[in-house]
Amino acid sequence: MVLRELVTRTEQIDDLRDLFGALGFKPAWETVPPGPWLGAAQAAAAGVRRAALVARHEAYRVFGLEAEDPERAARSAAQRLAQGAERGLACALGVGGRSRLLVCATWRHGGGAPLGVRTLAVPLDRVPASFLAALERCAPLPGETSLALALRVAEAAIERALAVERRVAAKVAAQQAAGAAQIESPSGQVPGAAGLDWCDRLHSLAAQGEPPAPVGACAAVRGHEPAVVLIIRIGALVEALVVVGEATVADPLRATHLLKAAASGPDAPLDRQAIEAAIRRAAPLVRSRLAAVATARWRAGDRDRLARRLIPWVLAAGRRAARRRDALELARLDGLISRLALGMTAGEEELLEELLGRRAALAIGDVLAWHERLPPPREPSEAPRVELVAALAIGPAAPCQRSGVAEQ
Repeated sequence: MVLRELVTRTEQIDDLRDLFGALGFKPAWETVPPGPWLGAAQAAAAGVRRAALVARHEAYRVFGLEAEDPERAARSAAQRLAQGAERGLACALGVGGRSRLLVCATWRHGGGAPLGVRTLAVPLDRVPASFLAALERCAPLPGETSLALALRVAEAAIERALAVERRVAAKVAAQQAAGAAQIESPSGQVPGAAGLDWCDRLHSLAAQGEPPAPVGACAAVRGHEPAVVLIIRIGALVEALVVVGEATVADPLRATHLLKAAASGPDAPLDRQAIEAAIRRAAPLVRSRLAAVATARWRAGDRDRLARRLIPWVLAAGRRAARRRDALELARLDGLISRLALGMTAGEEELLEELLGRRAALAIGDVLAWHERLPPPREPSEAPRVELVAALAIGPAAPCQRSGVAEQ
C-alpha cells in the first residue's frame, strides 16, 4: 500500500502505528495517560481523549493523540517533549466533528536560542506531495542511532514540512523508581517492630530448600486467622496483599507471618470461590497501584538537574560530528546524552559536579571520558504487567492429605 493511501486512511491513532511502521519505524503501542503526561489543565483545554506511543526508533519516539483541538494538543505534547529534552514527534488527530486534520509538532533548539515548538497542520482529505516527501525523509536508516536520525532529519531541511529537528533526551526512567517507592511502601506496620525484620524471616523461609511451586499456584491451610494472602507482581515489583473479609491491605509484615505459619500448618481443602472472591476484592487496590506506576512512568522529571543543563552543549557537539560524518563520535555522544537525560545515581552526580568544578576549561572529551568510565545506564523498563504469583487461603477446615500438586 502506497504512503498516500496510508495517510488518507488515517482516522485514529491506531492507524499512525501502521503509517510509521511503513516508514521503517518499529511499531509500538503503549497507552499514555494524557493528564499526568501533558498536565491536567493542558489535556482538558485541548480536549485530549486518547494518547499513546505508536512507533519508535531506539530513543526516538512517535506519539499519537486524539483531541478536539488537535493543534493545541500537538503543541502541548511538543512542549512536554521539549521540557524533558526528549527525541520524538507528536501527531494529533482531530476528533469530535471537526474536519479530518493531522497536526504534527516538534521542538527545536538552536545555539543559545530558547526552546521553540513548530507545528504543521495537514488536511487528510488533500494530502500535499511535500508532506509525503517529508515523511519519506524521516525514514530511519539501518543501524542509525536516534541522535543521528534526529540530526540527519534536521540537516535534510525538512523543517518546512514537519518542523522536525533535534530531539536530545531520553526516556524517563526515574519515574518508574518514583512509582516503585509508592508501591513498595507498606501500610499497617506494627509499632516498635523492626522495619526490615520481615525481610529476614522471608529470606529464611525461602532458603529452606523446598522446590518452588509454579507461578499462579494456589494452596489452602488451616489456621487461627481466616485470611487470603495474594502475592502479585506488578512490573518489576512484588506486592503482598492480605484480604480479610471485605478489607484488602498491602502488608508484607503480616503476609510474612501468615506464610511462615502456613509452611508448617496442615492442609485444607482448597475453596476456589474464596480465592476468586479475594482476587475480586483486591482488584481495586491492584488497579490503583498499576495507575500509580503508569502515572509516574510518564510524569515529567526534574528539569533543573545539573546534568540536563549540559544537553544543549552536547547537542552542539553532535551537530559538529554529524557535519564531519564521524559516526563513531556521534554514537559516543548519543550514549552520553542518554545518560544525562535518563538520570544518574547520587555518586555519579557527585563525580559530574567534581568534573565541572575544575578550574580548567571543560572539553567535550572530558565529559565523554567521565561517561565511559561509568557502568552503562539502565534502560527504561517497559510498561508494567500484572501477574498473580501465588495465593494462599487460611481458614478453619477439616485437614486433608497433601496432594503435592499446586492448583492453578
